[in-house]
Amino acid sequence: MITEDIEIGIKITPSIYLTINEDLDTAPFNADTIVNVKEDGENGSIVTVVEPESMFSSRMISTDYHVLNSCDKIKEAIDDARMYKHAGLERIKEILDKEEGQ
Repeated sequence: MITEDIEIGIKITPSIYLTINEDLDTAPFNADTIVNVKEDGENGSIVTVVEPESMFSSRMISTDYHVLNSCDKIKEAIDDARMYKHAGLERIKEILDKEEGQ
């Protein structure tokens, strides 16, 4: 039997870019997967991220990453990134609601 209904999903990933070495190289971190941020003295911060154990695994593990950014600035960036995600999703919802009303 052929089913004509197909659902569409949209995912917004709020990323923050943290400094990972003295050469000021940055790496993206998904703000939704960061579960803890703590100071590492004068050496920056430790960011704990929950991520899949491997590419094809559903088992989640927590991994600590050392970054050169301050704890307060990281927490502020996470809050901002999540706010942007929420605003984006709300705007998409408004557009879809408008389309349904036509």
